[in-house]
Amino acid sequence: MLHKKPRQYTLEEVSEHTAKDSCWIVLSNIVYDVTEYAKDHPGGSNIIYENAGKDCTDLFNTLHPWINYKKLLQNNLIGYIKKEQPEK
Repeated sequence: MLHKKPRQYTLEEVSEHTAKDSCWIVLSNIVYDVTEYAKDHPGGSNIIYENAGKDCTDLFNTLHPWINYKKLLQNNLIGYIKKEQPEK
């Protein structure tokens, strides 16, 4: 599912993807489209759907500290969270 070129997203943009047909999460400022992965998640899809559109870093690290999500979800990476620009 790797999109052609990862781009930058705001958390607000990510928060719009909370449906079963468009399910995004953020882990350590990396945006993943987990729409297809959610169906195969060993812990069930509900936990993913309940947290769709959010930064799930703390939750993931609490539940799965031993899992290398960068490798597991490498094909689901669609972008990164934009760094906020300081006001001038």
